[in-house]
Parts: sequence; structure tokens; C-alpha cells
Amino acid sequence: MSKLIIILWSVALALFLVLVFLWFLASPLEYRLIKPFVLAIAVLLMINAIVQGIWSFVDPENAFLFGQRWLFKEARPSESALVLTRVGGITLIIIGIIGLLILLIWSKVV
Repeated sequence: MSKLIIILWSVALALFLVLVFLWFLASPLEYRLIKPFVLAIAVLLMINAIVQGIWSFVDPENAFLFGQRWLFKEARPSESALVLTRVGGITLIIIGIIGLLILLIWSKVV
């Protein structure tokens, strides 16, 4: 599941950047066509941030060692590393929720 999260994060971020670039080049008619895609990808990024934050908070050891477990024979992160991973997870959850609220407000205004 964690590899899927990273793949989704990377694809969504790349698509978001491409659509934002096209958005700045678009005429007003094209703007109306691009806006839903930009919003959808931005929402996907925020949901992904929330999911990663929940994963980091619930299972900090696996989140901390993700992608690095093969480097160590018996990997065991320190207690401070686990605490900081949980703090990072809480931060991601807060950023994701604030981002979703901003997108909700922005979609009504623009």
C-alpha cells in the first residue's frame, strides 16, 4: 500500500504542475475547461497528504523505514525518530485538512 501512495503522490503532483502551467497559458474559455482538473488533482494531493499523515501517526516505525529497510539487517529506529515521525504525520494531516478547506473556498470564489 505504501508504494501505491508514493506512486499516486508523484503522478498527482506531476499532473498538477502540468495543469497549473497550462492554466497560466490558457484563455478564459480554456480556463473553464482546465479548472476542474486542477481542482481534482489538488484535492487528490490533499487526500494523499492526509492518508500519509495517518499512516505516519498510526505506524511510525514502518513509515520511518519505508524504502530503507533493506539497508539494515535489523532495523530499529530510535524513540525520538518515532516521535518525530508521528509529529510529521500530525503535521501532514493538518496541512491536508487546511488545504482541502482552502480548495473548497477557492472553488466557490474563482
